[in-house]
Amino acid sequence: MRWLQVALSVAVLVPPLMAHGGEGGGKYLTPSDIALPNSPSGGSQPPGPSSSGPPGALPGAGATSGVAGSRAGTGSGSTRGGMGARTGSPALDLSNAFDGWEYWWQYNKDAYLNLKSKLVKTSNVSGSLGMLTGRGRKNESKGSRRPTPQAVLEQIILPLVAVLDPDGDRDIVDSAVLAVARSAREGTARSALDATLPLLGHHEQLVQSSAALALGILRAPQATPTLIDLAADTSNGRRITGGGEVPRLVRSFAAVSLGLMNDPDGVPALIDLCDKLPDAERDLKASALVALGLMDNQASPIAMQYLLERLDDRKLDVVLKSYVPTSLGKLGLREALPPMLEALGGRDTDHAVRQSLVLGLGRLATMGDQPALDALMRLAVDGKDVITRHFCMVTLAKIGARDEDPQAHAEAHALVSAFLSDRILDPDRNSQMPWAAVASAIYARERPEAQPPIIERLLKAYDDEKNPSYRSALALSLGLLRVRGAAPMLLQDMTESKDYDFKGFAALALGLIDHPPAIEPLRRLCAERNIPPTFRFQVATALGLMSDEAAIPLLLANLDDAAHVGGAVAQALGLIGDASAIEPLQVMALDTNEKKLTRAFACVALGMVGERTDLPWNTPIAVDNNYVWNVDAINMVLEIY
Repeated sequence: MRWLQVALSVAVLVPPLMAHGGEGGGKYLTPSDIALPNSPSGGSQPPGPSSSGPPGALPGAGATSGVAGSRAGTGSGSTRGGMGARTGSPALDLSNAFDGWEYWWQYNKDAYLNLKSKLVKTSNVSGSLGMLTGRGRKNESKGSRRPTPQAVLEQIILPLVAVLDPDGDRDIVDSAVLAVARSAREGTARSALDATLPLLGHHEQLVQSSAALALGILRAPQATPTLIDLAADTSNGRRITGGGEVPRLVRSFAAVSLGLMNDPDGVPALIDLCDKLPDAERDLKASALVALGLMDNQASPIAMQYLLERLDDRKLDVVLKSYVPTSLGKLGLREALPPMLEALGGRDTDHAVRQSLVLGLGRLATMGDQPALDALMRLAVDGKDVITRHFCMVTLAKIGARDEDPQAHAEAHALVSAFLSDRILDPDRNSQMPWAAVASAIYARERPEAQPPIIERLLKAYDDEKNPSYRSALALSLGLLRVRGAAPMLLQDMTESKDYDFKGFAALALGLIDHPPAIEPLRRLCAERNIPPTFRFQVATALGLMSDEAAIPLLLANLDDAAHVGGAVAQALGLIGDASAIEPLQVMALDTNEKKLTRAFACVALGMVGERTDLPWNTPIAVDNNYVWNVDAINMVLEIY
């Protein structure tokens, strides 16, 4: 089942395989550590076939629940930008294809939902102040429904390690290896590593690639040399994978894993990889650029300097170059701010790169950087590219939201607050309003003093709006600000609406507000077997936001349904992260009489429940990622749930 779901998206990345993982349609290529005459790079792989096509579905949210190995497939074989032939420049004008605010939300939502933080609550008592603005605090009796490290070891890691049989079912092994990696703590990393390494030689390439990614998720430094060999396609890398060239997908995932590993030794290896690869190798080269941005160690300044050089490289492929500013931003080194700001205003800067510069500056600029704020506000109004304009709004919101000394920047805050809130009622509603609404909510949830006028405008806009997408943005914004006075209206509208997209965001808003009267209607919806998977996921997320323990058995009852339903259910169970789900999930995962796909989904959910971090492991890659120009390998990483 997993193979059918993913085959199209993998086909554009991986040419027909030779025996033992070889590539190239029968053409043998020498390992990178054996130099060819007149070839300083030691032989590089030819570019893959064209990957043009329409944009895929929204990422995540169980939209077309992926395959048993945790991949939420899009059902499309294209990259998210319809890259066309890999000729060094984008093949399509994507100024409208990804303009919907929903795309940005799907990639950035985890930090705003953070369901696992809700598991410290066991009962709620509503406060009486600030119920309209959301500034009221709730009295909470504390407990914990998150699994203990011992429970994770005994009920998740050890049972799943036992199913990591190289000869076992592909989907179950693939799902289990990622689940073990995301669940393993420092004390259990060694046993997880020992169980993962043999899978790199598996006869199925998707299991190999998942094993390579699992090494990075494990963050076991002993695996760094192995990942370097895999990414560089060395003789040892080929030996590890069974002979022949290391498959492209395995190499790309190994490069990403070097970033997740955060080992300083990975920086020179990634730089060397980028320098030796032709731009036609977009997937692998983009993976290396992404990995450089994940470094947070003594080699980070080296990564920054290299990325700045690539930002100034006029010959670099535009799609690849779009990965440079976001990686610079994620490094968090302020020395990169001036050259990035200069590039933002450059006449020759491509739209794809400027979009990423806006996102990257959002990580580096502060409310004290007035030139950056001015440039972002100017671009938001006058920029020629619509996506750049909208990215500017969310970037301004994020800069303002994280300011630690708002009194020192009172004038700047007044400007940003007015700028964002004015656009909620902007007459150019087709373009500005939904983005301005979400951006204003992101800003105001951390700036209580700015909430009253913003909430007033959100309520007015919601009352006037008929477009389901725009109305969804307004509903979500009211939820982010916990506007309790809006909850009855949102519940009524969710119940009466026929539009499942709107209903889903209204459900999320009710969960964020924590509106008790919504619990029963949401439970009934969650129990239905014929609702769209995306809507089911959002309903379950809403119940999780309200710490509703009854959501767990409702979801478990649907886990063995069709693949598109089971994937959404597994994702919802995992994101909620309640320890009460472990035992029934473990029974499903280990029951050889159960359907293989159900067992695989149970492994996925177990890995998410046991995840050692509050947010999903791939959140650092997804947040502030310029999804407009993603390549296939990065899409696959981001679509693993």
